[in-house]
Amino acid sequence: AMNTFNAALKARGLAFVDDGLAARRGGSIPRASADRVIDDELSAAAIDAQLRALETGASARGQSMGSGFAYPVTINQVRVWANGLSARGLQLAPASALARR
Repeated sequence: AMNTFNAALKARGLAFVDDGLAARRGGSIPRASADRVIDDELSAAAIDAQLRALETGASARGQSMGSGFAYPVTINQVRVWANGLSARGLQLAPASALARR
């Protein structure tokens, strides 16, 4: 089943992005896995802590990717966090920029 799915993605020039919880798999398509899920705990403080951890990872490795759901608290905390990134010398990038090809 995954081979058919991967072939369909590859034929369309798409990448597969997962939340990082699944085992890392190889394959012939571009792939990106999140370093952490930012909203396992649905509180502003917990999400902020996960976002700070992503910043630490990005500073150490040059990139970091998080995943989250479209919960109102997640959207709000990411919006506030993203507005201050440039002041901290960081920038958002699309997941496709982090996909291993």
